[in-house]
Amino acid sequence: MRASHVDRPPLGDLNATIFALCAANPTVNIELNCESNGEKFHFSSQKGNTMNLNELKKLKDKAQRQVSLREGNKKYRVVFSMGTSGIAAGAREIMTTMLDEIDKRGIDNVEVAVTGEIGLVDAEPMIRIEERSGEKVTYAKVNADAARKIVTEHLQKGKVVDGLAVGKVKEKEAEHPK
Repeated sequence: MRASHVDRPPLGDLNATIFALCAANPTVNIELNCESNGEKFHFSSQKGNTMNLNELKKLKDKAQRQVSLREGNKKYRVVFSMGTSGIAAGAREIMTTMLDEIDKRGIDNVEVAVTGEIGLVDAEPMIRIEERSGEKVTYAKVNADAARKIVTEHLQKGKVVDGLAVGKVKEKEAEHPK
């Protein structure tokens, strides 16, 4: 994904970015609207803001947690199928649901990545969870409820969600068939 892509979260210090924009453009109204897990946040550089430092710190912390999901060397790597068929089937919404659930539960052993088509167009939206041990589990036809269940069962408890998983492969077995 390009660094300037509209679907990519902002990188770096969001507080400093907003401050720099406001300081450099005092006559321009800089607005920021965020919504996550039913919480809404609105900032306007020229309207009377009631935001305090605690609220701004919470916003910064959340942005930093979301950016850290892109860092490697975690126990789990969650790969979202974001080809055209995946997007058309609702993969963006599923990814947002999972990211919100991961954040809500404070799970920090997860890395998030996106890819093109995983392969089964009729089974979109699809998610592949890759463990550091080499095991890969693919989930198909994932809806919002299934996404939350995958987070609680697989990512939090380490259990494959039966009934949702369509494939499970261990890296070593795949490389050296008996």
